[in-house]
Amino acid sequence: MGVADLVTRDAALEDLADQHPSGQAMVDHAAGAIAATQRTDRDAHGREHYWARAVTDRPSPSGHTGAVANVPDINYGNDVPHETQLRLCGDIGDGKRAVELGISDWYNALSFAEVGAKSIAVDTDPERIAETRRRAADAELLVQCLETDLADLGDITSATCSVVVAAHTIHRVDDLGRLLRQVHRILLPSMPFVISMAHPFADVGPEHPYGAGERTIGEWFTALARTNFRVDQLLELGMGPQSPAPTTLILRARKEGS
Repeated sequence: MGVADLVTRDAALEDLADQHPSGQAMVDHAAGAIAATQRTDRDAHGREHYWARAVTDRPSPSGHTGAVANVPDINYGNDVPHETQLRLCGDIGDGKRAVELGISDWYNALSFAEVGAKSIAVDTDPERIAETRRRAADAELLVQCLETDLADLGDITSATCSVVVAAHTIHRVDDLGRLLRQVHRILLPSMPFVISMAHPFADVGPEHPYGAGERTIGEWFTALARTNFRVDQLLELGMGPQSPAPTTLILRARKEGS
C-alpha cells in the first residue's frame, strides 16, 4: 500500500488531498524533490555527500559544516540530506523566530542562531538544555532555552514563529494532538512545521508488523489534518545498497487558518 492509497482510501485524510481526483498522488508536486533526494541516497557512499560547502573555516558549534546565506544547516537524521539541500524551512534569517521542538542530537537550534534567527530550543531534559546553553555560549550565539514539556509552549507568544522543527524528537509523544495544537498556535499563518523520524516501515517484519509501536504514515496525516495543518511535502529518505527500504520520513506541514 502506498501513500496515495492511504489518502484515497481513508475519508478522514481527504481534506489533505486538495480535492485531487481519486487515485492521484496527494503530494505529486513534491515528486521531483523526493526523486532527487532518493537518487542522492542511492548514489552517495558517505555522509560528506550531503553536507553543504562551508562558508567559513570556523567549526560550527552544532557540529555541522556551516550555513548558506539564510538557510540553516538543519540535520534531519543520519545519512540523509540536510536543510541546505532540502530547503524545507524557508528563509530563516533577519531575526525571524525559529523553534527546535525537542533538542535533537544535532542541536539544530544553534544552526538557526548561526543564520541570524531568534532561536528557541524546547526540551524537558535539563542536561540537554544545559548543553545547548554551553555550546551557544562557546560560539557566542544567542539561543533561548525553555525547559518544559514539548506540548507546553505557553512561554512563546501566539503567531510569532516562522518555523518549528522536530528532528526525531516527537514520534513517541503520548498526547500528539495537544502538541500539534500548541505548535499551530505559535506559528505564523502558512508557516511550516517540519518533522523527521525513523521511517515507520523501516523495521517492519514478521515480528514487527506495520504500526506496531509506531504511528503509521496515515495516523500522522490524520493527526495533522485534525489540528488544521496541511502536509505539502513528504520525503522518504535513506535508501541505499544496505537499506532497500527508506530509513527516514520527513513531513512538512503548513499552518492553515489563523
